[in-house]
Amino acid sequence: MNYVDLLNSIRQLSGNSDQNTINLPNIWLYRKGGQIKKGESGIHIKPENKGKFTAKANRAGKGVQEYARHVLANKEDFPSSTVKQANFARNASK
Repeated sequence: MNYVDLLNSIRQLSGNSDQNTINLPNIWLYRKGGQIKKGESGIHIKPENKGKFTAKANRAGKGVQEYARHVLANKEDFPSSTVKQANFARNASK
């Protein structure tokens, strides 16, 4: 498939026949392993891991972002899994 064919396919999916515009909100985005709708992040956390970092923050008497900053400032004091969770929390809030 060449570039022009790809653009024409996108126009068909978007429901727009105008040659100069593409209506992206109606297009499904694809990622390896399946499809996601535009606006969804595509990030999946295993159900057994959901809420673990929040629980750690609550036990420390801090909010999630406050705890994430604390963990990232003192990486040597925490397991690598907690540091990764803190980094994810900081990036996910952006």
